[in-house]
Amino acid sequence: MKILIVHLLRLGDIILSAPVISGLKEKYPNAELHFLAFKGFSQVEELFKESIHWHWIDRDGLQEALKDADRPFFHAQDRLEHGLRPLREYKFDRVYNLTQNKMSGWVCNYIEGGETTGLHFDNRAQARFGSPWFQYLNDHVAAGRGEVF
Repeated sequence: MKILIVHLLRLGDIILSAPVISGLKEKYPNAELHFLAFKGFSQVEELFKESIHWHWIDRDGLQEALKDADRPFFHAQDRLEHGLRPLREYKFDRVYNLTQNKMSGWVCNYIEGGETTGLHFDNRAQARFGSPWFQYLNDHVAAGRGEVF
């Protein structure tokens, strides 16, 4: 089994995902665990004892491409897709999006993993969550009902 964790936020959020990693290793002891994050946080690899295959998105390079008026309009998107293409070949059985933002949802959709938990988009660009709990949290906050906890 191959599992991918997508975490495209801040360094502290990646560190706080340690219990998720431990829980997945406990639940699926023979799983091959992969983690996708922004390249600027690559030093985090040293903090995790678990055997993890790390993958990185060059966020700074994407931002530079977006602001460069001399580059083609879709250059940044093409660059991102090119960087993610090898991940598609892994054919992940499970994908966990811990980020819950539009970019991470699109990334999960592009990678085309098996069962996806967390925000991702279907082929009609409709948001899906792969979990009734994530769906509840999203609907609760979107309806203006305040924080759940």
